[in-house]
This record gives sequence, structure tokens and C-alpha cells, in this order.
Amino acid sequence: MLPQGRSSTDVLPSLPRLSGGPMNVQQRVEMLLRSYNDALHAWDPGSGGDGVRLMPSMWNEGSYVELERVLRDLREGPPRERQLWWHVSARFLWTSERIGAVMVKRSRLGPVAIPPRYAEIAVIIEMGHASARARLVTWSAAVRDDLVREGVEEIARRMYGGDFGRVIVPRSLVAA
Repeated sequence: MLPQGRSSTDVLPSLPRLSGGPMNVQQRVEMLLRSYNDALHAWDPGSGGDGVRLMPSMWNEGSYVELERVLRDLREGPPRERQLWWHVSARFLWTSERIGAVMVKRSRLGPVAIPPRYAEIAVIIEMGHASARARLVTWSAAVRDDLVREGVEEIARRMYGGDFGRVIVPRSLVAA
């Protein structure tokens, strides 16, 4: 249930998207999911030495603790919620990286690299005329896009009880 006067596309104007314009809550949740493992294991000079290992500063700058709570609730919930948890986790958290060839299509705006069905392009290494070499982020072929979308929307609704303005992405991820 959404708070009075809120829609699932509410935006936080102070956070620019890399492609321009503000991010809506689902885009912020996706960015948190994509960076979750990095935030969990990032090196932080404050957590070195012989003392207690502190969480990286990136973890504390974003809404990762709340994200982790909602993911745990989905995992431990009824079968439908567990299904959403699995598809979201498999898509964003359990990915692998590899170097691979991708097709290139030509357009009036220049060449466009087309990733395989269960992958997204992290970085283009070498652009050719008909193909390119790229670093690909891949996930299980069993992942269903419709359940990933539904899962991201459910996570957004549950984070902070639907208070979308509190879903924060670390500034280091949105810096232009």
C-alpha cells in the first residue's frame, strides 16, 4: 500500500541519473541491487588495522541495510514472495562477469552493441564493424524479467514503509 498522495514513480529530485533527469524509486532500488556486493565488500581505509572491521562507507551512505531487511523478509515469506526474491537475487546479486563478443548494429547515431539475452554490457573493450568485445555481466537463463520487475516494485513498496524519499543511493554512484 502506498502512502497518501504517492505513486510508484515518485522521484527524488536531488539525485541525477547518469543519462539525465531524476531517478524514480525503482531505478534507485535497481542501482542499490547492482551495487550491493560492491558496497558490502568495498575497501574502506577506516576498516583496516587490527581493530574491528567496519562496514565500508559506501554501505552506510546508501539504503543497503533497509534493502537487506526487505530481501530477507521476501526470502522468508510465502512462496510468491520467495519467488520474487529468487528472481531479483539471481538477476542482480548472483551475477558473473566474462569477456565476450556481442553483435553491433549500425544506426544514424553510430554503432550500438547488442548484448545477449541474459547479459548486460558493463564495458566495451573493442568496437568492430559487425561485432565488439565487451565485459558482460551475466545471470541465470531461468530469470524471468516480469518477476524481476515485480520484485523490484515490491522491494520499493516495502522499503521504509513506502517512504520513497528515504531510499538513498550513495552519491559516488550518481556523480556525473
